[in-house]
Amino acid sequence: MSRSTIETETQILTNFLLSNSTFPDMVDLKTFRSLFPKNLQDHPHVKHLYNHLTLKHAATLETVRKNIDFEAKMSHQLLKRGRRETADQNRDEDAEMLNQTDTNNMMEVYGKMPAPKSKILPIEDIVKSLEIANEKLQMEMEMLDEDCERLTREIKDIVGDLSTLKFGSFTGANEGLVDSVIEDLTRLQDTCDQAVKPTHRGLLNRGTC
Repeated sequence: MSRSTIETETQILTNFLLSNSTFPDMVDLKTFRSLFPKNLQDHPHVKHLYNHLTLKHAATLETVRKNIDFEAKMSHQLLKRGRRETADQNRDEDAEMLNQTDTNNMMEVYGKMPAPKSKILPIEDIVKSLEIANEKLQMEMEMLDEDCERLTREIKDIVGDLSTLKFGSFTGANEGLVDSVIEDLTRLQDTCDQAVKPTHRGLLNRGTC
C-alpha cells in the first residue's frame, strides 16, 4: 500500500462518514419540532432536546474522526516499516552476494562452508495488520449504524405515545397530562443520551445518526 493510497482511503472515509453528517444537516429544528404534537412543538424542552442531541452527535463524529486519523497513522507506520525492511533485505542480499563470492574462493582452500541465512521480509504480517485494521473499522461502522437504528426506533415509540395529544383537546381537565408529557420528553432525552454516547470503539463507524 502506497502513501497516496492511504491518503485516498482517508479522504474517502472522511467524506463518507463525516461530510454533511451533523445533526442539523440531517434534521433542522423545524422538522424536529414537527415530530411532536402541535401543542407541544414550541415547548422549551423540545429545543433543549434538539440542542442536546446536536452536541452529543458532534461528540460521536469527533470520535469517528479520531479513529480515522488513528488508522491512517497506523497504516503510515506499517508502510514505513515495510520500506525499512525492504531496504534491509536489499542490503542483506548485496552483502550475501559479496560474501558468496568470498565463500567460493575460500571453499577452494578450506572446503565447503555453510551458506548464510537470508532474511525473509514479513510482508504477510503487514497485509494481515492492514486487514485487521479494516475489519475493526467496518465493525465500528456497523455498531454506529445499529445505535442509530435503535435510537430511531425508541424515538418513534416515545413520540407515538405522545401522538394521542394530536387528536385530543388540551383543556383544564387534562392539566395532569402536561407532567406526563414532560416526563416522556425527559425519558426521550435519556434514551438519546444512551444511544449517542461517544465511545472509543474505532471507525469506521459509518455512524450517520
